[in-house]
Amino acid sequence: MNVMKILLYFYNSINLTSVLHRLSLKNTNQRTEPKHIVFLLHLLLLFKFCHICKADNPTVETTEIGTEAVVKTTCSNPQCQKEYTWYSQPLIPGYQIPAGNFLLCLCILLSGGSATKVFQMFRHMGLGCVSLNTFFRYQRVCVFITIASLIFLIKWEGGGIFPSWRDNYFPGT
Repeated sequence: MNVMKILLYFYNSINLTSVLHRLSLKNTNQRTEPKHIVFLLHLLLLFKFCHICKADNPTVETTEIGTEAVVKTTCSNPQCQKEYTWYSQPLIPGYQIPAGNFLLCLCILLSGGSATKVFQMFRHMGLGCVSLNTFFRYQRVCVFITIASLIFLIKWEGGGIFPSWRDNYFPGT
């Protein structure tokens, strides 16, 4: 089977009605909120003007903290010259770490996946990612505690507190 046939197979197998749907923010749960891969060049299109005075071409500086993108702009307008910092992710309350970093580590652990393989895949795709050392630190500091707390709540409440979450991640409990 040549490459063109494979590409046509995947192209024809896509159900466009399931791909093209409206996104909803009805749910404010960070785990189930929709997330997307965003290319940096396209993200920076949103920072072509000062978000305070609307002047064109501010100075833009980007950094990453694992999966989180941070964009800092400084206005070039002499009357404004304000700095604005935008973070692509909310912070996990109590831990003050980007939610995407935490969820990545949590989901690798809950799915039984290999952190090394997931991080290698991220590198191949050019995606921002936490380091293996950070993965193990998050695991020790917050992921194990979160999982243990949820298991305790699920068992203590007789399974009534998070039944759908329990069924997805702890079948048979």
